[in-house]
Amino acid sequence: MKKGNYIVQIAEIFSNLSYNKLRNIDDKAEVKKMGLHLKLPNVQIFQFDGHSSWNDPAHSHQDCYQISIPFNGNTIATLNQKEKVLSSGNAIVANPNSTHSHEFNSDSSSLVILGLNREGFNNWLCDEKALKEEVNFYEDQQIFSNDVKLQMKQWFTHYILKEDYQSSFMDDLEISIFQYFSALLRGSHNIKEPLQLVSDNHFNHVLDYIHSHYSDDISVETLAGIAQQSKYHFIRSFKLATGFTPHQYVMIIKIKKAKELLTISNKTITEISYEVGFSSPSQFYKTFANLVGCSPKKFREHKD
Repeated sequence: MKKGNYIVQIAEIFSNLSYNKLRNIDDKAEVKKMGLHLKLPNVQIFQFDGHSSWNDPAHSHQDCYQISIPFNGNTIATLNQKEKVLSSGNAIVANPNSTHSHEFNSDSSSLVILGLNREGFNNWLCDEKALKEEVNFYEDQQIFSNDVKLQMKQWFTHYILKEDYQSSFMDDLEISIFQYFSALLRGSHNIKEPLQLVSDNHFNHVLDYIHSHYSDDISVETLAGIAQQSKYHFIRSFKLATGFTPHQYVMIIKIKKAKELLTISNKTITEISYEVGFSSPSQFYKTFANLVGCSPKKFREHKD
């Protein structure tokens, strides 16, 4: 497919997320159930829409990680013989060779399945994070579909408006997807598997402290003391272990909690900004927009 046609297809995806102009799908019955199929060399994205009879039998993939994200309604999923009901905010990751299946329980259900090529993703992680071992994701993940929709629009809008399509087009798009999901998903590649620059015990105490006191004014000196390191050595080792500075990590936790409150509570945005520890609503708005890609108001309006 020529890149011009590829861009047109991407534009169609976001003018109508349930379009049925799919490629590489010959089964017309399957087309009716699938709203989106985007295929890259190391990434595939499928969207299945609203057919209560839809299901995929138990199976496994040797060569990919499969991320299942509910967009609407509920999806009954089985992963390694454990049944899970997926709804807004909950997602699962099937690591290579993990047995999994899905089933809709209503016509309003919608599910996005994203596959990351095992070799391609791990090669990228090796180059990006100097990982020596293959990543293993936690099975249960917290992913808000609204975040994914916004991120997908950002990815593709950038390229739709790009006038000069060079040979690196698909590579750049794949890297953007790799970066997003490697930061979003928890697993052996981040946070809970720190490098030896910080002992596991001390590092976990640091994380526990942050998660318990994220709404307070946490100083780097306090965290360095918990880690039993000097301030500047702690900053370097924390960044190396998590991919974030201590300040960035605290901001991520604040915004994660804010998204939960925007989704499940009726509190005002100002109330939420102070509850999660921001000194002013304006600081909250700016940080939220930088990390999520939209304002808190817009996020709340478009939550499922």
